[in-house]
Order: sequence, then structure tokens, then C-alpha cells
Amino acid sequence: MQQSTNHIFPCEISIKIVGLANDTFEQAVYDCLKPLLSDIESLPISKRFSKDNKYLSLTITVYAQEREFIDAIYRVISACPDVIMAL
Repeated sequence: MQQSTNHIFPCEISIKIVGLANDTFEQAVYDCLKPLLSDIESLPISKRFSKDNKYLSLTITVYAQEREFIDAIYRVISACPDVIMAL
């Protein structure tokens, strides 16, 4: 078992990804994450629009064996041009 600051691995972690609520954001996120998460279509994903519907947040829950996997997800998603913020 690997321990991190807030998590003991393996564990489930939710990642929130925010971008403009347009026709391409969701697919762009899927395309960026597909190399790391080949089963992304089957993962639990929730969607939420901002109050004015300008932004869309996607919360994706992944099962991670180690911290390095989560770090890799954040690196990939941060490089995605459509992503404004990832938490």
C-alpha cells in the first residue's frame, strides 16, 4: 500500500475538469484522456454547468493503483487546450 498526502493507494479519486460549455469540450477531454483511460466511456462521469451555462465541469472517478497514475492524468489534462482548470 502506497501512502500519499491525502490518499492511500490503491483508491478511487474524483478529478474535476472545467472548460467552456461548447460543442467540443467534452470530446476534447475524452480524446486527451483516452491513452491513459482506455475505458473512459464506462467510467462514472458527472456533468455540471455553471450558473450562467458558460462553463461545464466534468467529474471523472478513476481507480488508481499509485500516485504516479494520477500525476500522469493531471499532466495530460493540463496540456489539453480546451481545459481551463483541473482539480
